[in-house]
Amino acid sequence: MFGLDWNVSTLAVRKQKTGFSPLALSGLVAWYDPSDLSSMFQDTAMTAPVTAAGQSVAVIRDKSGNDRHLSQSAAAARPTLQTDGASFWLAFDGVDDSYGTGAFDWGSDAAQLVFGLRKTADDAIGCLLETSDNSNNYAGTLAVFAPNATLNAGTLEFRSKGSTQASAINFGIPSQTNFVLNAFGRVSSDTTVTRIDGIETRNVTTNQGNGNFGNFPLYIGRRANANFPFSGRLFGAVFYNRLLDASETGSVESWVAGKIGEAL
Repeated sequence: MFGLDWNVSTLAVRKQKTGFSPLALSGLVAWYDPSDLSSMFQDTAMTAPVTAAGQSVAVIRDKSGNDRHLSQSAAAARPTLQTDGASFWLAFDGVDDSYGTGAFDWGSDAAQLVFGLRKTADDAIGCLLETSDNSNNYAGTLAVFAPNATLNAGTLEFRSKGSTQASAINFGIPSQTNFVLNAFGRVSSDTTVTRIDGIETRNVTTNQGNGNFGNFPLYIGRRANANFPFSGRLFGAVFYNRLLDASETGSVESWVAGKIGEAL
């Protein structure tokens, strides 16, 4: 499928390699890990470290080495760190919590986005991720939205867009439980695929036009830090600017699954 070298034997090997790190794979764009308290701060100057659950998080540092740190200057709009004693997550309140980065060049026409998630409400449209101020208005963008109860409760929507209208797919998610989302797109091959907990859920080949994903800020939690607040938990996120092969995909998905306290 799409040159990713996926077959029955490779997909059967799901156990995470000991000591795996997202840094082991090329093309890493950004990496956010709420279980690493040393990567989070209570102020945007990054002088007051996060030390315990219940504290608001002004900055979560990008562990990829690319310095694409997520930050929120408005105190009221900062997610809080939470834990159940085993896993850690950032809690987004569905009212005004969100983060943004500075603009950066994605660097290719391919993207693989892997999240540890839990969606906690269906009462309003939420924007989990968007790589521009509005994916409707800009070419070369990516987005993950959480439709509301009227539009399709219990689903998410992934958008991959080149120079034409976005290739958008809705896919079902587990209700009120933790899950691993893997969404990937490539403009030149019209690839738009989603996987939940290691299983492919949707695969479409709508024309995406041409060109690379652009030079934009990355937003998590609200569109442009302003609209469509997401209600849920973020256990971690790893983004690549290429499509991973089957073995690499299995390693990343298993690593993220460990962050939500599950095994794939």
